Amino acid sequence: SKYFHCTFPQILNIIRVEKASRLLTESNININEISNQFGYDNMRTFNRNFIQIMNITPREYRKNPIKNR
Repeated sequence: SKYFHCTFPQILNIIRVEKASRLLTESNININEISNQFGYDNMRTFNRNFIQIMNITPREYRKNPIKNR
């Protein structure tokens, strides 16, 4: 399992970012709104977690989702 060596907060962040990445590609919802929908109080934390998990910023991911899958 991809979660085997992860702590609960890490697992939660992975799930949140994966779901947010789907919204980034399937909607035109503002990135800040998407981060709020998944429980992030500020964009800085969302961006940091997104980059850590996806190795790209949310904005870059939205621009080229096919390349990033």
